[in-house]
Amino acid sequence: GEGGAIGPAAPPKAATTVPAWTLVKTIELLCFCVQHHSFRIKYYVLRNNVVEKVLNLTQRRERYLVVAAVRFLRACVGLKDEFYNRYIMKNHLFSPVMKVFAANGSRYNLLNSAVLELVDFVRRENIKNLIAHIVEEYEPLFTEVTYVDTFRLLKLRYQQGQQGPGAAPAAAGDLSRPGLGG
Repeated sequence: GEGGAIGPAAPPKAATTVPAWTLVKTIELLCFCVQHHSFRIKYYVLRNNVVEKVLNLTQRRERYLVVAAVRFLRACVGLKDEFYNRYIMKNHLFSPVMKVFAANGSRYNLLNSAVLELVDFVRRENIKNLIAHIVEEYEPLFTEVTYVDTFRLLKLRYQQGQQGPGAAPAAAGDLSRPGLGG
């Protein structure tokens, strides 16, 4: 058929790159929509793979854009909506976040804080399926993280959930010395 702008008259690739700051503002708008129009936007977000598209931005070099992408995932998780949670787990959407967290190392910066707050939110709100997903899928990435208790407490919450109701909770020190008994 007739290509219109798709043919040789297409603009050069550099002209089609969206500036990082424009993407940040777009993500902020998406966060607002997810938080304040949850029913209307939910199906749009899920049907159009919006979460994946936003999280693809974690591959960009602009750190403030990566942090904005993490905040969008946090906004989706913050709804505590079972549809979002299943979608996030099914599509392994914590993966790009954990990848940039691991690449960031132990540097204490906004990216580090955003990821730690996201994981801590999941633990504090006791979102059981996400707790299990994060621990079962990404534990090797966070076993080395000892400068904060976030992941240790998440694993503890996971282990308590595995014991079932009525079981005695594990002591906080049990995780730091597994297999040692007296």
